[in-house]
Amino acid sequence: MLQFQKFCINRTILSLLQLKQPRLFRSIHLQLKLKRYLKEYPSYFFCASQNSFNLGNRFNSNIAANETEEKHMNQRLLNSFVEAIAMGDLKVTDFSAVSDKFNLKGLDIQFVDKYDIRVSNDLNTLMFPFYSLNSECLAVQSLSDKKEQKLLSNRSSELLNDILFGWPLIEQNQKKIIVTSDPLDALAVNQATDGINAVSLPVDFKKFSVELLNALKPFTKVIFWLHPHLHDWETHRLLGESLKEKAFFISPKGISSALLSLQSGCNLERILNEAKPIYHKCLATFNTYRDAVREEIQGHEKTTGVKWKRFSVLNDILKGHRKGELTIFSGQTGTGKTTFLCEYSLDLCTQGVPTLWANFEIPNVKLVKTMVMQFSKQNLIGHVEAFDHWAEKFEKIRMNFIDFEGGGRTFQEILQIMERAVESYNIQHLVVDNLQYMLNMEDSYAILDQLRRQDQIFACLREFACRQKCHVTLVIHPRKEPEFNELNNTSISGTAKAIQEADNILILQTTKTRQYLQVTKNRFDGAKGCVIVEFDKNSLTFSMKKAS
Repeated sequence: MLQFQKFCINRTILSLLQLKQPRLFRSIHLQLKLKRYLKEYPSYFFCASQNSFNLGNRFNSNIAANETEEKHMNQRLLNSFVEAIAMGDLKVTDFSAVSDKFNLKGLDIQFVDKYDIRVSNDLNTLMFPFYSLNSECLAVQSLSDKKEQKLLSNRSSELLNDILFGWPLIEQNQKKIIVTSDPLDALAVNQATDGINAVSLPVDFKKFSVELLNALKPFTKVIFWLHPHLHDWETHRLLGESLKEKAFFISPKGISSALLSLQSGCNLERILNEAKPIYHKCLATFNTYRDAVREEIQGHEKTTGVKWKRFSVLNDILKGHRKGELTIFSGQTGTGKTTFLCEYSLDLCTQGVPTLWANFEIPNVKLVKTMVMQFSKQNLIGHVEAFDHWAEKFEKIRMNFIDFEGGGRTFQEILQIMERAVESYNIQHLVVDNLQYMLNMEDSYAILDQLRRQDQIFACLREFACRQKCHVTLVIHPRKEPEFNELNNTSISGTAKAIQEADNILILQTTKTRQYLQVTKNRFDGAKGCVIVEFDKNSLTFSMKKAS
């Protein structure tokens, strides 16, 4: 056991200097080390001479002002770490004894000394300094060979979340950092990777603080090699939300700690290169949606969407017209589906909802003529001046059409036009009339059977609605049914995919005695129902009233 000659060190000064003291030195040749430390840290170290007493007197004058700080200074921190021996000052035989006692096999004394790890005078306790994010030593973690216990000198709950072993050694020019749960693991990583940034969390670490996570954000890759109990849902959620694609982890399944892996001959660099990402943009937790849910709860009326004015009774069932939804509209052939949808979309467009019609059913000229008459609520046939008057007004609303003159377009080309319209004109409502026409387009879907083609097209429109935050109203003809038979969801042509994935399903029912609009699906709040529809042939408009 080495015998050390201690320099005269005033404990009061040490407490004020917060452990920024020199290591303990022995004999004359070790005083050369002291000169090196004095040169490197001139404001923190002093030698055992008359000058030390003058320095002590100067600090003593400030004792009264620092009484509160001194009360919180852990006495054990001073007694143990100040008197401990630097591992680099041990004889080879003593270092070998300590290495065997604490299972430090494979660790190079150069890296042990680099991290300022110390050992008690009796060689029975290892001590590891922990630093604040400002690189001030605030705590010491000890490891005893007798009880094999890890103890932290300062166990403040707030401190536990903001201190790191090895933090002052971090090189900011490195873009990668490894975070471990044990100082010896950090040491093993740093040694095995030729100096990659490696730090350790303290024993009994519970949760990553905002300050600690912010300190890790400048790095482009942060790998967490932690004890298994810290690789839980809560920790990974926090790391993923804060560091996003920068956060990686070493799975504890099948892989030991860094030190044990090093001692087993494993390639630590390969293990680190195979670290798994914690974050994925498609994985979300409650926090992802918390603010949006709060807005919906706080402003329920706003989230219900744009209200109809001409068809106000629809608001009682559908509540409103919302972005990002897909509505299926169906009805028997020749019952006025396109005419109804003209006014249905016109109602929303006049309230500021930019609309795009992809009409394959009738020429756009006839479609627009119907809309202008509905807009004016009168028969304009033969009244050119009246038409010019209403045309001027109609021109100001944001109604748009896809021109299919010439034909021969594929579905993918139509989809590209829709994408461009959303980007250029901020389209919020797309009306597609109808699905059956698109099934006959000659493109890549031609190699598929009809049902699969329908599913493909529907899936594209569904994805378009969600991604572009654009409401899509899609006309789908029903299967052949006897005239005047009431339809239901199973009457809609195609597979069950469209029915299952649609947000709303509206069916224009026509019987021998009446016509009504039936809402058979409403994903927003589940409300269903019917409204009576009456058609005015003169103005081509519809009126609605509640079904009795």
